[in-house]
Amino acid sequence: MILTKLMFFLLACGFLNASEMQSKNEILFNGVVNDSKDDAFALNKLIKNVPDDSVIRLPRGRLDIYEPILISRSNITIIGDGTLLISHLHNKEEAVINIFGKKGYSVGVTQSGTYNSIKLDVKLKRSVKQKQLLLLEQANDEAFVYDTLGSKKWYKKYPILRSEIIEAARYEEGQIVMQFVSKSQIEANAKIYEIFPVSNVTLKDISIDSTFDTQKYKHVYENVDENLKIDGIKMQYASYIDLENISIKNSGSNPLVFERTYNCYANNIFIDGAMNKGKEGSGYLRFNKSFHNYLSNIHVKNIRHIVFQWSSAYNTIDGLYSEADVNFHGGASHDNRVQNASFHVDLSKHKWGKVYITPKDAKWAPPDFDTNTVEEIKNDL
Repeated sequence: MILTKLMFFLLACGFLNASEMQSKNEILFNGVVNDSKDDAFALNKLIKNVPDDSVIRLPRGRLDIYEPILISRSNITIIGDGTLLISHLHNKEEAVINIFGKKGYSVGVTQSGTYNSIKLDVKLKRSVKQKQLLLLEQANDEAFVYDTLGSKKWYKKYPILRSEIIEAARYEEGQIVMQFVSKSQIEANAKIYEIFPVSNVTLKDISIDSTFDTQKYKHVYENVDENLKIDGIKMQYASYIDLENISIKNSGSNPLVFERTYNCYANNIFIDGAMNKGKEGSGYLRFNKSFHNYLSNIHVKNIRHIVFQWSSAYNTIDGLYSEADVNFHGGASHDNRVQNASFHVDLSKHKWGKVYITPKDAKWAPPDFDTNTVEEIKNDL
């Protein structure tokens, strides 16, 4: 085996054991399990320095997390083996695992737009590449908020309600041909931004837990401890993320967050418990300004809501066991679908029922469109 300079670096730092290295792209993280000492610092260094398409294998046992695990690069896989990440985070760190890209500069505006077309006319400052992701944002106006959505109380400049991440299938004759049909009612003069997402990241066979137990706060829908407002896994400006066989217990706030994400996938996800479940966005499985994500086999207990909000669209949950409501939380979300759902909500303690729809006179947000659907499993008894 020929070792690259990077491999020598990883060996020298103790991140890589040559006898355990199965290939140049498969690396065993040599963190010491079950010792109550921080493993996140070394793991973050490893994540940052391995080559593209590397597979990092985590050891069996408990790894202690005293700083967030940050993934700001693409093309990496992290696989556990009975691995438990114990969070010691506090002071409002964003998440135990934070996967994040960034928003770029404006590259132009739409010259015209149609509601159901796959094309948008644009005049761009820079060329568009195939499969490039772009963010479209149309400023709020009274006609859209009051007339189209029917809001009776909410009207603000932000958050922007007509927003969508699109994938450019190709660019021809001044038009972006999109990968999917858009129903976001984008019109002329919508701003077009480049985005630089983190893409092609896989997390598999990993459990996340905390040093505190949320069970005694099971139906306490308040923010119990502001210093523990920490999410489990948070994705921002991310695309083609794959979460497989993930357990998230005793979160400080939101166990799982999709924010400005596109075409991410999650399968066999177990969520149980959040310390903070009060107002202002705590205790959610959350879709926020996110598009075309697909979740399957999702088990949810002891959180506030499963939330679709702020222009999120075309997301699917297929196969849901939930002890919390599916909550269309407002902000012009549309065309989201929950199917094969089984609800086990304690209606005496969880006041939102199985499915909650934001009313037109809500103060926290304008309503959503009526194209979101929830389909329960029918019992043939």
